[in-house]
Amino acid sequence: MKYLLPDTGALGRLAGIDENIQGKQVLPMNNLRISIPEVLFQPSDGGLEDGGIGQAFEESMASLHPEMRNELISNIKIVGGCSLFKNIYRRL
Repeated sequence: MKYLLPDTGALGRLAGIDENIQGKQVLPMNNLRISIPEVLFQPSDGGLEDGGIGQAFEESMASLHPEMRNELISNIKIVGGCSLFKNIYRRL
């Protein structure tokens, strides 16, 4: 089972059995159905060449003026289903 990641103007979806997926960003759904939470932190485990949410957070904070960082960091709240992952606060 392979999931085609969203492209410009298109939603992500499962690839058809005989569909040509050349040149498209594909997320293989074999063991990832069980380990999806880990892919948020290490996308390379799923064959993606992106940084994880921790890296995105670090880059966002680094782009801020140093005097603003503490104020903004103290106001960040983690919500939604992913906030229930074990040790998410420590990992971020």
